[in-house]
Amino acid sequence: MTVHDTTPVTSTPSDLFEKALYRVLRPFVRLLLNQKYTYPRLIHLLKTAYVDVAESDFPVEGKKQTVSRISLITGVHRKDVKQLMDDPHALTTRHVVVPLAASVIAAWMGRKKYLNANGKPKILPRHSHRKSEISFDTLAINITTDLPPRSVLDELLNQNVVTLLDNDLIKLNVEAFVPNKNDEEKIGFFERNTHDYLATVAHNLSGDSPPFLERAAFYQGLSEESAQELESLSEKVGMKALRTVNKKAQDLVERQGNIKEKRRISFGIYFYREDQK
Repeated sequence: MTVHDTTPVTSTPSDLFEKALYRVLRPFVRLLLNQKYTYPRLIHLLKTAYVDVAESDFPVEGKKQTVSRISLITGVHRKDVKQLMDDPHALTTRHVVVPLAASVIAAWMGRKKYLNANGKPKILPRHSHRKSEISFDTLAINITTDLPPRSVLDELLNQNVVTLLDNDLIKLNVEAFVPNKNDEEKIGFFERNTHDYLATVAHNLSGDSPPFLERAAFYQGLSEESAQELESLSEKVGMKALRTVNKKAQDLVERQGNIKEKRRISFGIYFYREDQK
């Protein structure tokens, strides 16, 4: 006689996290395969990140981080931990660089002096004829001192962010802007947006207080037409929210002057749809 155990199986928090992590990893692995990024390269990168984060974010108060402890909490072999810690270039995390076009759009749409009475971006003269006059050159110099305004203009024209009109007037094409097919711009957005969203989730899952804003609307059983309508609505209300936050941020930056402590923030939107499975 066969006896069936009818005791309900209870998933532990660890089991639930592993299932959730596997689902999160699927689109990530799809991205890696599309980029021809192989498993051995990922393992080396993952190992490096484990050691880096353990060393910098999980210290023992009053004690020096050791190879043995990092190996213990990460599962990375002591030999690999020592090799990575001894390599001054292996564990460096570069600062997030905001793409040039995104910086120009944020300033042009957020700072009052670049907006007309209707709150729309002004058409700017390329050069200033008087010291107090705003122009594209003054905007470009405020964004970056690493490039001359002419080089900034050339790059924005190449990306269709701006249009050069008659009489050396320059118009912002914010609605037409799409990151270049060359991957540098897209990878910059991928790095910043994905990092900040995952950091938000990690903060909230850890129970740290106060939690960061993390909200989304989910719906199933929709027709393709309904999904498209909701996508259009999401873009409309989302862009309005982004412009509001951007304008406030630009006002605060101009008002606060020189400060000792500096913070950075991210506020983003996304919309995703797929066939229901």
